[in-house]
Parts: sequence; structure tokens; C-alpha cells
Amino acid sequence: MDAYNIELRSHDIATLANGKWLNDEIINMYANMITNRNTSEPGRYPRVHMFNTFFYSHLRDNGDKGYDKVKRWTKKFDLFACKYVLVPVHLGMHWCCAVINFDKKRIEYYDSLLSSNAQCISLLRNYLDKEHRDKKNTPFDLKGWTNYTPTVRCT
Repeated sequence: MDAYNIELRSHDIATLANGKWLNDEIINMYANMITNRNTSEPGRYPRVHMFNTFFYSHLRDNGDKGYDKVKRWTKKFDLFACKYVLVPVHLGMHWCCAVINFDKKRIEYYDSLLSSNAQCISLLRNYLDKEHRDKKNTPFDLKGWTNYTPTVRCT
């Protein structure tokens, strides 16, 4: 199966089975599906952007230059016009998801193992400020923004 310039093979599809660990190709395909839905059906759903699986590692692994590695990723759209921004976070063998929730003014971190990730939240706060300075020429007002990490499993 080949869509959105991502080739999915049978072993990629197999990661969708119950109890299996997702791989980056499946997550990137989903990110492209979300982006395509926003483009093809504007106004029908809340505006959502999902970065691909390389975004967070570029931001995290490049220190002070992390923003420089990803700032071009938003040149074709206004990140601040989104209601939600989804950020896949890879922790070795385990995927988590961070969400920049503009509606509730909070940075959310979801991990099925119920861990928290202060580094991720801090990086995303810093990213928002740098992105706003770069694209809007003013600092991002984080006043009133909170962090949210669930500590119990949903049933």
C-alpha cells in the first residue's frame, strides 16, 4: 500500500494488531491522513495538525539549534490557527503523544504507561515561543497555560 509518499508493507500493517507496538510508518500515515482531512474538508472538523515522527526528535536532539531544524515545517500554514497540534513522542520502543491544546491553553502528554515527561512539555513551551517570535514577531503569551498528564487509565 502506497499513499502520501509513504510505503506501507505487511509488517507495518501487522503493528496495528492488538498487543503490537506501532511503528513510525503507521504513525506518519495517520499524520498525513489528519492533514489531508483538514485540507479536503475545511470547517467540518476542528483544525488539527499532526507533526510526523521526526519532529520531536529534531527538536529534542539538537539542543539550542532544535527549533532551527523544524521552523520550516510550518511555512505553509499558521500553527496558531489550529485548535490542536499533535506531536508523536518516541521513547525507544514506546510511543507517546503530546498535544498542544490551544482551546484549553495547555500542553498535554499522553502515555499509556502513565509516565510524565517534563522535558517534552518544556520543549513544546519553548517551541511555541520561538515559533511565535519567528512567525508573528512577538513572544508567545504562555500566561494561563497549564500542563496536563493523566495519572489514571481510562476504562
